[in-house]
Amino acid sequence: MITQERQTAAEAVPGLAVAAPRRSRGSPLRAPYWLMSPSLVLLVVVVFVPMAAAFYISFTGLNENSIGDWLHAPFVGLKHYVDTLSPSGAFSSSLFDSVKASLAFSILTTLAITPIGVGAALLLNGPMRGRAVFRGLMLLPYVIPTFVSAVL
Repeated sequence: MITQERQTAAEAVPGLAVAAPRRSRGSPLRAPYWLMSPSLVLLVVVVFVPMAAAFYISFTGLNENSIGDWLHAPFVGLKHYVDTLSPSGAFSSSLFDSVKASLAFSILTTLAITPIGVGAALLLNGPMRGRAVFRGLMLLPYVIPTFVSAVL
């Protein structure tokens, strides 16, 4: 509507230039990335840099004598990984026992807790008296540790 008025005014007055519509400088799709960049930088510094350093150290023969100069520790490659995963390795029995125990715990707790959670959700989704109170009681295990740590 405004553009038509400007064109009409330009046609009525000879020599009057019509301004082109203004474009924004950047793409509006770039704004979310700029807003996320501080948190991504913090994530890289706090998580990925230490993880990369630990990964590098795992390929070296770092010990108590070379810890002061850990960047120049002797390179051993995959030797630590091969020793750990080989059946005759120092950690083989405890490693595989730990993996088996972790898998068994994860599978059993998932199989036991999933039907309980679905049943509670279905029970509290229907119309019943005191539904808000019961929903609040279901959240207590999440609220209490936060409250206790805030008090201490």
